[in-house]
Amino acid sequence: METISFLYGMVCLFPEYVFIVRGNHESKRQNERIWEKDKQSKDRKSFVADVLEKYGESKGRYILKYFQSSFDYLPVGILIDNETLVCHGGFPIQSTPWGFMADPTELSEIQMMNRRKDIVNMTDNLSQIMWLDLADDPNLPKRSEKTRAFTITEFKNFMGLNKLTCLIRSHQCVPNGYMNHVPYTHVRDGKEIKLYTVFSAGNYCGSGGNKIGKMVVQRGKVTCRSYPPKHYPLE
Repeated sequence: METISFLYGMVCLFPEYVFIVRGNHESKRQNERIWEKDKQSKDRKSFVADVLEKYGESKGRYILKYFQSSFDYLPVGILIDNETLVCHGGFPIQSTPWGFMADPTELSEIQMMNRRKDIVNMTDNLSQIMWLDLADDPNLPKRSEKTRAFTITEFKNFMGLNKLTCLIRSHQCVPNGYMNHVPYTHVRDGKEIKLYTVFSAGNYCGSGGNKIGKMVVQRGKVTCRSYPPKHYPLE
């Protein structure tokens, strides 16, 4: 809870410089699901458990209600210099009733969609932005056959339609803190189009051992760095 409180404070102090992109854990449904798993485990790792243990059931639920409500107002993506898109999982992918690939989604459609709701399934546009994995990179395979994932072709179509040169996502833990997805790299109009994953939660869940990733985007150039994880006790 201290982390999100600190970040919200930074947004209030520096609203023109600090932005928070919503992810799949900024969801009441997801947090309650993890909390139910927590009840069966000695390791209390969930956001709900953290708040309830600090403030008790009555006051804790009151605090959670407003945190969960605030998540519904977070942006689902950030556009940098009109060519780099930052989001959590990916972009909406659609298919026709016959299973053929539909037209790619325009950024204007994402801007106009209703994001002030919880993430309830894997089929609507909001859920896909939060939950999508990659379909065509063997270095970061999707987590199960049921997981929705976007292909190289879908990536090319989306980036081309919206005239983007770079997509930066998170969602999946990578050992070095960041990953350049080479299979998705291609050239369009003389420009290299790239896909990155950045993951800044070092030593994920206290046992991942992964490094902390950081990316700097300046004038269209992406600089990647990683740092050793900090090993904090979970209690």
